[in-house]
Amino acid sequence: MCDVLSLKSYSRFVTDYLVKLLEVHGDSIGKRGNVLEAARLKNAFKSIYKTSHGLNKELKDKLASQFPKLRSLTSIEDHETFPHFLRLLAEVDEADKRAEDEAMSVLVESLAENRAAFGHWHQMYAAFLPASSRLLRRLDEKWGELPKSLRRDAEFKATLEAFEEHNAGLKPNKEGLNVASTAIEVSLLHFLIRLKHKKHL
Repeated sequence: MCDVLSLKSYSRFVTDYLVKLLEVHGDSIGKRGNVLEAARLKNAFKSIYKTSHGLNKELKDKLASQFPKLRSLTSIEDHETFPHFLRLLAEVDEADKRAEDEAMSVLVESLAENRAAFGHWHQMYAAFLPASSRLLRRLDEKWGELPKSLRRDAEFKATLEAFEEHNAGLKPNKEGLNVASTAIEVSLLHFLIRLKHKKHL
């Protein structure tokens, strides 16, 4: 139904139908596990944050408020979530803070809860450097708010070190490089400070 969101005669009906559906059946549907595959969650995100640009503010806000509910229907164990949303982040305008925040939230949760996310990020880092640099900056800026498991994750630290090594071989004017390098440096410093703190305990 999201495909017809851009049609004015259907946009309100589709929005109201989605809201009512999740309101009445959301909890019972969610108990069934991975109801919404990562690919479908990606499509829902695009419908809510991209296709809906032609809608009025009321409908856009109403739709956006449903995304967290849709997200809860996707299992964090779906390892395709991270690659789908890193690609989406590359398409999201930095000025669209609401869409960016939702995409970032999904990516951070994937890193914290799904070990396969790091493998995907390694494979995609070079091709999606600008999007990766935005994610790295967010991880740095929100460090204190990240799940404790992620802030203590040796694999996360190793990933940052691998990206740092990769960046060293790039041309200085590569898009996203400066942001990524700075964020990695600060994030690795967080790990170092924690290690020193542990030694003094």
